[in-house]
Amino acid sequence: MPIRLFTIATTVLSISGALGADSPEELLRRALYFADLYNWRAVRSDFTKAEELFQAAGDKRNALYARVGAIRAGANPVPIPAVSYQLEQELATNPILQSDKELRMFCLIVKGDFDGEIDPPAMRRDWGEVAALARELGNAKWQYRAQGQLGFADYYDGNLPGAQRKVAEALIAATSAKDIGAQIFYLSTTANGLQEQGMSDQAIQYADRAIALAEANPDAGYPVIAHQARLLALVRAGRIDQAETVLQAILARPGVWSGDVQMTRLLTTASKVAKARNDMRGAIDYLGQALQHAQTVVHSRGIFEIQSELSDLHRVAGNLPKAEELARSAATSAQTAGYIPLIPRLLHNLAQVQISQQKYTEADQTFSRAAAIQDMMIGNADSALGKTALVKGASDLYAKHFALIAEHLDDAAKAFSVVEQVRGRVMTDLLLSGVQTSPRALEAEKEIARLRLKLMAAHSDRAVRELRDAIFLAEQSRSVTPEISILRAKERKAVNLAQLQKSLAPSEAILEYIVDDPTSYCLVITADSARIAKLADKRTISPLMTAYLAEVKAKQPARDEARRLYNALFDAVPEARSKQQLIIVRDGPLHLVPFDALVDERSRHLVEFRNVVLRTIGN
Repeated sequence: MPIRLFTIATTVLSISGALGADSPEELLRRALYFADLYNWRAVRSDFTKAEELFQAAGDKRNALYARVGAIRAGANPVPIPAVSYQLEQELATNPILQSDKELRMFCLIVKGDFDGEIDPPAMRRDWGEVAALARELGNAKWQYRAQGQLGFADYYDGNLPGAQRKVAEALIAATSAKDIGAQIFYLSTTANGLQEQGMSDQAIQYADRAIALAEANPDAGYPVIAHQARLLALVRAGRIDQAETVLQAILARPGVWSGDVQMTRLLTTASKVAKARNDMRGAIDYLGQALQHAQTVVHSRGIFEIQSELSDLHRVAGNLPKAEELARSAATSAQTAGYIPLIPRLLHNLAQVQISQQKYTEADQTFSRAAAIQDMMIGNADSALGKTALVKGASDLYAKHFALIAEHLDDAAKAFSVVEQVRGRVMTDLLLSGVQTSPRALEAEKEIARLRLKLMAAHSDRAVRELRDAIFLAEQSRSVTPEISILRAKERKAVNLAQLQKSLAPSEAILEYIVDDPTSYCLVITADSARIAKLADKRTISPLMTAYLAEVKAKQPARDEARRLYNALFDAVPEARSKQQLIIVRDGPLHLVPFDALVDERSRHLVEFRNVVLRTIGN
């Protein structure tokens, strides 16, 4: 007989005797009961056993139900992208999932949980369809749960107001419906978000509510996220001794932390508490133990996060070789497990450790690899906020890469190629903004998913570049405007420095700014030379710019402010005084500055003695 999705949460225990403890129907009902409470770790064996029994009985529908549940409960030791791809194929081709809306919704719920780990655009599509199916089925519970998950998608895209509203609405609906599992889940995740924003008192209140609900409902399992959030909130609030006392009480609790995932999370949190107490040795020891536990869980996200944190601790402790080893392992682990969006950040950390050891060539290669992966992700973002966040990440990455070249490699041509790569990507996405997706978009998404699976095993720079280009071409097929697709393909072919110099007249100079800390730069390009000029840091330039713009907005002459900003931007660039036409490429906040109106040491506006052409790149 069909098993209805999550409809038995309040009746499962009363019917278990009638069905028999080992019947496949009872196993599946019990598993769904605990899954409804978000206690997936408690039901792995039930789902697996139910699938075997349903298969033996020839019940394909319920066997599929149990198999999808087993996947979500962690019975499938496969990297998350492969699981997501497998579920996508099932949803597209399995006749049962085409006709059975309830089972399709369950499959999408499971896929949405996995995609939330690695692919926010796919996650948004999953939960959007869950919400639509829940409305069709009259399932109020999964309507508000899906809206809460869409709030998390907003958070990943940087839309904090949208995220807060949707999660709050889901929590209110769950409270009204006395939905214990969802209440604990949203209270815990809200507590975690609040502590990350430094709102410690509020975070503790939400965590305490989640913990109290879990203690009153033991079937919900141990509220590990709530306990983590509470401990970290105590640390942020400066209540270190209290955090240590609470931590030791949790460590002493028998049986609760028997699972490797829970123990990994506990030890990771314990390391943060030790670090807050300036106990660096204790912090390293706790994380080392956490890594051992994480490595017993196949493809655990905890592995690369712990390796990255351990790398940082060893760097602070002065053990740079160990820090480099762990930073490299973190990037490799993330790639192998399929957490592609996190790789650029991990590679950036590796490059910084390499720079600390004066391994400048290796750091240059690491930055290039990070940029290639960051670039391939931008086109796959399906929202303006998501794309903006990725472009900003690319801008931050290229600024640090540029600084490495400027400070240690002195290679203007390479510095130009680094800047040109991010500028080309920004211009590409400006060209494509607002374009509608074509009927082939779904096939393109499947091809991109397949290529992302291949990326997990690509560990050479050449393989990464080839996959980046293949993903880029797959992205193009989502565009319905041939002219834009052609422009996009051509935009990809960046001009090199020598070609650019040939196009410049002797009277012209390109001034390309990179504003960053601890140093800003200007890449100065003329027909017969190219060099990198060092400028003041961002912390110096930004106040000068703010003061100048404030005077301009107040309709004041602002001559002193204009002169100070001119000096900061041009004192190290004599070409600005010797060339007749200046092509100025502005970076970040400089796009607000009207360069023409800046004032030189002779009290002349720049526009009075130079032709100025302005361009903007970056965020």
